Amino acid sequence: MKRLLLLRHAKSSHDDPGLKDIERPLNDRGVMASHLMGRYLQEQGLTPDFILCSPAVRTRQTHKNLVQHFEQKVPVSFPDNLYMAQPSMVLDIIRDLDSKYDTLLLIGHNPTINLLAHDLNDGKNREDHRRLIEKYPTGALTVLDFKCTDWKDVDRKTARLERFICPKDLI
Repeated sequence: MKRLLLLRHAKSSHDDPGLKDIERPLNDRGVMASHLMGRYLQEQGLTPDFILCSPAVRTRQTHKNLVQHFEQKVPVSFPDNLYMAQPSMVLDIIRDLDSKYDTLLLIGHNPTINLLAHDLNDGKNREDHRRLIEKYPTGALTVLDFKCTDWKDVDRKTARLERFICPKDLI
């Protein structure tokens, strides 16, 4: 089985209008939410084997805050093409992942994260599916389980939506 954790970066700051989008940092709420989610992942046994993270400042900060709560070091990659990538491109990146990794955490941006969560799940978990369609807030996490044993076999509508968690659910 392969498990995909899709995490939208935590809440970012818009205080400096001169910053490029890729340079925007987390705000205080985002820092708190990313720490909450890191603790949640560790406590729930959802720590990944590998992390793919957009190179944007806010995703890197989300990553940094999350992993502080993990008991072991997790390898991470920050591919440039993950920033502003379309869902189909992200799916190709996922499919290229080494099959030795069973749980992948992908930290990215909307609308891509939301679209991937919607496209990959089989729709059988109606309540969580409805919630993620209605709104995919910053810091939210989707856990998707695939029956396949190799990432190259991950496809649309084949994952079981195990859960959808928002930072406010953890407060």
